[in-house]
Amino acid sequence: MVVADSTNGVSARLPIQEWWSIPNTLSVTVERPPTEEWMFMDAATDLSPHGRGVAHSVMSDRHGVLAHVAQPPLVSKR
Repeated sequence: MVVADSTNGVSARLPIQEWWSIPNTLSVTVERPPTEEWMFMDAATDLSPHGRGVAHSVMSDRHGVLAHVAQPPLVSKR
């Protein structure tokens, strides 16, 4: 869950020195438990011009997909 919660930070599209990007919830759909300690994350963020969006990722290990993650951040200028 710690790795899943980093989706928003890993996929930030705006400079974090100038913008807040605060996820107000975390949704994780787990397909299976990991079989090893190393995990991979493919993460991206989609933003609207109104300060809303979603950070999403797919977590996997060498054997395939582990989980799908969604974090809807609130975005505003610092």
